[in-house]
Amino acid sequence: RAWRLDVESKELVDLGALAKLKGKQVSALSVDAEGRLWVGVYDGTFEGSVYRYDLLDPAPLSEQEPHIINLSSGVLSMAVSDETSLVACGLAGGTVELISMDKAEQIDSWKVNTESTRADTHIRSVEIFQAGKAADEEEGSNENWCVVAGGGNGSMRMRWLQTDGDTASVNAQEPFDNARLPLVIPTHSGMVVSLTGCRQNGLLVSGSQDGTVRVYDFCYDDSAIESGENDDPGSDEVEFSNEYEYMQDDPPLVELHPVILYQLAGYKIWLSSICVDEKGLKLVTDGADNTVVVHDFTGPDSGED
Repeated sequence: RAWRLDVESKELVDLGALAKLKGKQVSALSVDAEGRLWVGVYDGTFEGSVYRYDLLDPAPLSEQEPHIINLSSGVLSMAVSDETSLVACGLAGGTVELISMDKAEQIDSWKVNTESTRADTHIRSVEIFQAGKAADEEEGSNENWCVVAGGGNGSMRMRWLQTDGDTASVNAQEPFDNARLPLVIPTHSGMVVSLTGCRQNGLLVSGSQDGTVRVYDFCYDDSAIESGENDDPGSDEVEFSNEYEYMQDDPPLVELHPVILYQLAGYKIWLSSICVDEKGLKLVTDGADNTVVVHDFTGPDSGED
């Protein structure tokens, strides 16, 4: 069902059931900036789809004919990015499918665990976010978009998206950057059930059924490399917050290796989802024990309320 909050009465208004989803199992929900509701489903027969509804349409949701995008297997996770105009879907078949929000169609695919034939390599969580964005950078100056996928076997993989140098927008025809290899991130020992990125400082948070939450640093400073001032990866003139591999190219490329900053342990009950604020100062988790845990890292001198 869908609900709308009436600002004046502060009450929830029932918009009705989404009748077209009857008999489907809903696995993911998200609303974009244009007021469109994206619903990921699977039907129990290893087939999945994404349904798109218009929440701003005056017609009741129960009467709307949603736009349906059929995918190769069941949808287990989904991430919607207004900045890139992409929807990333993690599938039971082990792939991440990218959907164009503008065209409402599947445009690219990534087989995540190509080296494994195990049945538990389904994609249980997925996120689209900006890696490498320093906190003091101007808005829009960073073009390093990526997709991170968390597997049912605890594996984590990252794949770069390719951007247009003139517009800094993600390539709408071939979003995945085939010139850069996927990165392997240190694995969890249990299913990765949640991934969420921080908008301002290149942090990614993962949650797993092994009872841990991890905070990763994806931030690095490549300004000296891009300006051509320094081509020596061992020089002190180039500062990195992470370890990296240097590849000779023209212009030179710097590949990022995310670093685990913190690991929070002791989650005895299965985690469900994780949220962080834009600055990465507050982290909220929930789980199967119906408990919401808030981690507040603002500190007394942070200036945050």
